Amino acid sequence: MDFSKPVKIRNIHLLKTAILPFQFNNTSAQSEEHPETETSSQQYDHESSSRVTTEQEENSQVNNKKYKRVKTKSSPQETEDSREMEREINKFGTNFIDVLFHYLDNMKQHGVLSVTFNISEGTISVVDSESTLILRSNQYADYFQKKKIKEICPSAINVGKDLHILLGLFLKLPQEPPMRDKIIFPKKEIYRKALLDHLKIISQNNQEFKFFKGTQSVNLNQVGGSLELVTKVPIKVQQGAVNFKYIAKKLAENIYQSVNGEVKEQINKEMSRRKELRFHVEVFKAYTRLQAFCALNLSRSKSKTARSQAKSIVVKYFPQISLQNMSLMLQWAPRIYRLLLLSNEDWRLIDSFEELSACFFKSSMNSAANFEIWLNLVRTGQIADYKNGTSMCEEGKKFMKEVKLNIIKEYFDEVDEKNLKDFITDDDDE
Repeated sequence: MDFSKPVKIRNIHLLKTAILPFQFNNTSAQSEEHPETETSSQQYDHESSSRVTTEQEENSQVNNKKYKRVKTKSSPQETEDSREMEREINKFGTNFIDVLFHYLDNMKQHGVLSVTFNISEGTISVVDSESTLILRSNQYADYFQKKKIKEICPSAINVGKDLHILLGLFLKLPQEPPMRDKIIFPKKEIYRKALLDHLKIISQNNQEFKFFKGTQSVNLNQVGGSLELVTKVPIKVQQGAVNFKYIAKKLAENIYQSVNGEVKEQINKEMSRRKELRFHVEVFKAYTRLQAFCALNLSRSKSKTARSQAKSIVVKYFPQISLQNMSLMLQWAPRIYRLLLLSNEDWRLIDSFEELSACFFKSSMNSAANFEIWLNLVRTGQIADYKNGTSMCEEGKKFMKEVKLNIIKEYFDEVDEKNLKDFITDDDDE
């Protein structure tokens, strides 16, 4: 198929080459009325929509096409609305803008004069010199369905199902839930089943929790010991001599301490996991509060955000901090906290399963949409359709705005939610 010459866009299959690789999102520009024309094959209705034109200057290079604010006289409200739109566009990033212009230029080479995005109707109107074609998402359903969806890994789904069961039983656990004895339960999933079965029994019989074979107690304040170093001793002694008994006992003691120390080290690792998750949540809360404090007390230029100001303050007072580690923690922390909120911030839910490490909340989910699906699995016991992931993400963002406001209110007095609106909006994709 030769695309070297302009083509009529009535043939939808020709248009696929120009536009299908592009992921269309909310990228509407200024709204205007555009009367649709009638094609030889069907009648199109008039639509009020947002137009993005492909009529760029001939000598412009694709990678130099960036959007910019047009300076016009406007009211304070219009200026604020314009800034809000710019903040929304900035979330897509410069790469997104470059890709958009690239495909607009590609369509121009195929005879397309303008493209109109109607976000509310889910349509794209494409105009050439003779006609207008309206594209609807269902026309490309087969194409997008062929794109492989990254699903949640099976092990994470199993953990989510067990967490859903635990959600109704965790109040029967001691304040510091037991950990797995790897000798009795070599596999984590076997231990989870045994723990849940035990909790079901004591819940039905209204009994208190008792440690059973294969469980070990954990004390977050426990401190492991170290091996005692001894000086050199003679290797050849008489069997009945006093020093024989002393040397033999010391060697046996070293073996005992090493074996027992290995068990303690496993406990220390489990304590480390639990403490690490708590550190993540505390960082998330403190960072949210510091950003709110900066948002209301510091002035900033357009290039600055409350987030960047908060980071600057942390570095100012604690220059030795690892910013890379802090960034990683802030990526994982909101998801950890979301799960914790299912139990009203009772840590027993998360403490009970050793699979729930900090990296689990990123590596096992693949995407924000998958996390929402997984969290819904924990909440309801049902796995949602992956097609609903995007809408579930939007609901999750709305929920997190309220969560952050509550975090701020727990720490500060006289919180004015209206003044924090922009901060919460800018920060909802942390």
